[in-house]
Amino acid sequence: MAYEKVTFKSQLKTDNPSFISITKSHIRFSSIFVKIAKIGPEFKVIIHKDNQEHKLKFEFTKNIVEDCLTLTQPKNKTNLQISAVKLYNEINWLRSFANNDGKERRIIPTKLTGLNWEISLRPSFENFISRVDLSKKVLKIKGIYRYKNYSGDIIYIGKGDVRLRFQEPQRKLWDFDLIEYSEIKDENDQLKWESYWIEEFKKRNNGKLPKHNEIKGRKLK
Repeated sequence: MAYEKVTFKSQLKTDNPSFISITKSHIRFSSIFVKIAKIGPEFKVIIHKDNQEHKLKFEFTKNIVEDCLTLTQPKNKTNLQISAVKLYNEINWLRSFANNDGKERRIIPTKLTGLNWEISLRPSFENFISRVDLSKKVLKIKGIYRYKNYSGDIIYIGKGDVRLRFQEPQRKLWDFDLIEYSEIKDENDQLKWESYWIEEFKKRNNGKLPKHNEIKGRKLK
């Protein structure tokens, strides 16, 4: 009998020690990333954003330029960080991402040219509108969305045209007050992230689907 190495179809990206972490107060660069990127407290960071793709680019430089952010090193630590308060005021999807749990806030960066690195964040329902307001407004947004009731419970996760889906007759009877959504134009990406968030909901709720995802599923059988 010969041994065969066990391989895994999927692996948490956070298993990689070279990561960038988005917290509610800072963006932190792990000590391993600091070594790989060859940066230190003497560096500054210029942030570039891609709102459509939910991406950030970090441009590290020793020069002091307009709108650059200062890297600091926590006491007795080897990692580096920047304050994220100003960024959260400017980038709502980044602020929303910081509300994820624990390791879900860690991202593996991709090296670009020179001292430039890029991270791609999952869309995290950073926009919201009340049910009452959506019924009055013309909102031409396609992406992923979820409905929440008055208690803050998620009762449905879906994708597509936010307002057209909202206007489907059967949804008039659903018990929700708030619609949270992320704009995503590509249909394949919509499907990808809808599936991701449905699976995340199941993980946190003992395998159960949101209330109206379950109902929809039974009707299709």
